[in-house]
Amino acid sequence: MFGSSIVGFVRDQASGDLTQLPGTAGCVGPDGHPGCESARGLSQYTASMAISPDGRQLYMATASSGGDRRSTEGTILAFSRDPDTGILTQLPGPAGCLVTDGREGCEAARALGNWPTQLPELALSRDGSSLYAAFLTGGTGLSGGVSVFRRDPANGALAQLPGDEGCISGRGIQGCRSGRGLDVPTGVTVSPDGRNVYVTAFNSASIAAFARRPSGALRQLETVVGVQHALALSSDGSYGYVADDEGVTVIARNAPWVTILTGERCAGRGLRVVVHISVEGALRRAVVRVDGRRLTSRARRRFAVTVPVRRLGRRSHRLSVLAVDRRGRKSVRSLQVDGCRRA
Repeated sequence: MFGSSIVGFVRDQASGDLTQLPGTAGCVGPDGHPGCESARGLSQYTASMAISPDGRQLYMATASSGGDRRSTEGTILAFSRDPDTGILTQLPGPAGCLVTDGREGCEAARALGNWPTQLPELALSRDGSSLYAAFLTGGTGLSGGVSVFRRDPANGALAQLPGDEGCISGRGIQGCRSGRGLDVPTGVTVSPDGRNVYVTAFNSASIAAFARRPSGALRQLETVVGVQHALALSSDGSYGYVADDEGVTVIARNAPWVTILTGERCAGRGLRVVVHISVEGALRRAVVRVDGRRLTSRARRRFAVTVPVRRLGRRSHRLSVLAVDRRGRKSVRSLQVDGCRRA
């Protein structure tokens, strides 16, 4: 018999020992699974679980391998949780599960993935008002995205946001908004302050960053490249950490954002460069370099500098600006600039 299941334990707070709950309260499984409570919407593999911040609900994402197309679509199940005993009870009626075709009396939902043994991956906002599911889709090529659900704080029921606010897809799933950097998602994370959602993607080798609106809807921001695996945020939300085979990458969140504008060609004394820095709080310094050699250092959010003709010559150069805020968070923006060519 194939099917996902949830096993419930009581934890001894003194020793840490686990004891399975007695009888059918000790597990939830597919219909007919011996000794367990039955649940609707279960597929073959458990992809992710998330517990609401108030501890009153548990959400479970499942996926399947093999079989017909229906069996390879992701599902999301919703359970109420007794805070005293830990016993799970699936929410009644359509609120108990989300599937793409509404089978087994579940609520119909869009963009839950259709690739075997993979996602959806779940993340709840800290205020408990939103749930996000990163999903993987197959077909002409592997892609993916993130689906957006509103959570009812009274009963824990999930409702997908209407229209294209309900999902963002990397390859144009019908009814979803288009997004960037979402090919083969590996995880989804909500920032502790609830302002942002981040989706890491393996094939895109990136973190897709989104601003989160009060409704839970997402607006895509810039994408961080060079990262493939799931992101973990510090408790204060200032830094993110991504582990891979080569070590741990540390990423500053809300670091200064650098914009560089240059003239089309050298004029007069050299190439004019305008630097604009967006930063939360105070800026400590901004350092402009040409080919790694310092040209100037300022403590202003906006300034202009001229790269002398003698520094540029005729060949191309790497122009970079390092910005550091008062908390020590750094960002670097670089671009290639041509040398000065006299008429």
